[in-house]
Amino acid sequence: MSRLDLFIGKLVNVFGPPDHEDDGFLGGGYVTDVVDGFVFVADAPGETPVMAFALSHIAVIAVTDEVPDLKPIPGGKVHRLRPSDRDK
Repeated sequence: MSRLDLFIGKLVNVFGPPDHEDDGFLGGGYVTDVVDGFVFVADAPGETPVMAFALSHIAVIAVTDEVPDLKPIPGGKVHRLRPSDRDK
């Protein structure tokens, strides 16, 4: 069993080195398997993988399904600030 097997079934975002576009964001989805140096992800749990990421190109795997959903308070809004927006 690989240490990366703990990600199987989790919703993740995958990031490469920060020199890539979009702050290194490579993609994401539900991890279906970790085999032969690749992390395979699908659009929904239990579906066929639609992407594979080479472990050699991954800098960070962020589990997102364990983070509570942000919900607006009545009359309020939820805004996501991208890193480029924070400096303005």
